[in-house]
Amino acid sequence: APVFRVSFIIAPVVLAGLCIIASILFYSSLQPSIAFHFNADGEARRTMGKIVFTLIMSVAQILGVLISWGTASIIIKLGKSAFKISAPQFKLDGFITLMSNMILLPQIILAYLMLDAFIFNVWQRHFTSVIHFSVAAIIIGSAIIFGAFILLISQARSAVNKQ
Repeated sequence: APVFRVSFIIAPVVLAGLCIIASILFYSSLQPSIAFHFNADGEARRTMGKIVFTLIMSVAQILGVLISWGTASIIIKLGKSAFKISAPQFKLDGFITLMSNMILLPQIILAYLMLDAFIFNVWQRHFTSVIHFSVAAIIIGSAIIFGAFILLISQARSAVNKQ
């Protein structure tokens, strides 16, 4: 039966940790009110207090970790229930890791949103727009998820066919 391992959720944990470290590093350089929403030209449209913005972004990353942990825990419990009825046909580790790391996509976009706001408010520049980054992240992330699903399904099929 599957058991929980930190490796199932390490990517969301690392990303959340990096975001919290970035928040700590940038916080003292920020003005009390920071721009966080920008128009197509990269000009600031909305502002928010730095405390509120930093808190919201940090809590969002922590929620991502909690969702990842919860997903892994649920899949493990379902696996244990299924294995009470029949012997395991294949290892669930890959599926647990994939499903619990799907939160990475929105977590990465939120991390970029936070980093973009910090960089703009400190150095008055953007790397690229949040929309362009989000579209690229969604396309790349979807391709990775699709490829991982295909790989895991083929591994599961071959494991079942060997028995």
